[in-house]
Amino acid sequence: MVPVLINLQLDAKAPSTVLKYKSGWLRWRERALSKVGLPVIPAKPLHIALFISELAKRSSENDIGVSSIESAIYAIKWGHTMAGFEACPVSHPLVKFALEGAKRRLARPVQPKEPLSVSTVQAIATHFASSASLSDLRFLFILLVGFAGFFHIDEIRNIALCDVSIHSDHMSVYVPQRKNDQYREGHTAFLARTDKVTCPVAVTERLIKLLPQSSSAFPLVCRIVKISLRSIFIVVWVFLFPLKGRNLRSISGHLLVIFLSTAHIV
Repeated sequence: MVPVLINLQLDAKAPSTVLKYKSGWLRWRERALSKVGLPVIPAKPLHIALFISELAKRSSENDIGVSSIESAIYAIKWGHTMAGFEACPVSHPLVKFALEGAKRRLARPVQPKEPLSVSTVQAIATHFASSASLSDLRFLFILLVGFAGFFHIDEIRNIALCDVSIHSDHMSVYVPQRKNDQYREGHTAFLARTDKVTCPVAVTERLIKLLPQSSSAFPLVCRIVKISLRSIFIVVWVFLFPLKGRNLRSISGHLLVIFLSTAHIV
């Protein structure tokens, strides 16, 4: 029964969150075991504060932000909570002030990614409009459906054939799990048919015609496409280089994510 209880507790957080916490906890465990007389759990506030100091120094030397320190502290809190400790040493003022000091010392300017503009999406869709290549249609599907439905890349990659229903004036896309869907209730998005080059419904219809119909669970996007680095740079430079005055690095990142999520680089 104990393993069942442990698995049930782990399911309280998303798998990605558990992996992140596990990594941070192992860092703390390794540090504690390397010191004589330093308990892993329950941890002492002074020891955690000194741990923060070490991480802050390392982050400063490597010119990285405070996120790795925050994830380690959250992991320590998670470990104590999982073990049933109501009073967590992370809540001690000594730890809180050490963390705040690290945040101030390692603060970096915020550089949010710029969204793809409508004109850029139209230019890319026009360039690939006449292509019948499966790889190009998958790329357009991710770009246009993701742009119209505000989907994360992981959500698009999980869309199967049975999740899409196409109608005369729109299509519905069922997403089994979203980032903010903690209880996996699912979400259905409705995308309108626009009859333009950027129409998400039209590109979905073209993609489905090229896919095998053997299984309704067949994914619309999967990693079977081979693409050269030359193709990536063509898209980035042909469509993004003319955008003067824009943050090209942040914008091109969107397209690279689309390529790398479905392609094996050759």
